[in-house]
Amino acid sequence: GAGASGGAIDAIGRQNGQDGYDVIEKWIVQQPWSNGNVALHGHSWGGSTAFMIAATNPPHLKAVAASGLFDDIYRDI
Repeated sequence: GAGASGGAIDAIGRQNGQDGYDVIEKWIVQQPWSNGNVALHGHSWGGSTAFMIAATNPPHLKAVAASGLFDDIYRDI
């Protein structure tokens, strides 16, 4: 949960990557407009999330372009 949901965000939790894997493999590639090749891009939070998703190795993920990432989680967050 985030925003007005009253939930909590785990910024570097494993669930972020797994959720992204599921979105790619169980939803995006099954849409009629999808050709099955997925790319992710993002800056800051979006870039970090893209890396977390890539680490789960979704078969249809072909590219990641991420920027504005933190290099030291302990000191940066």
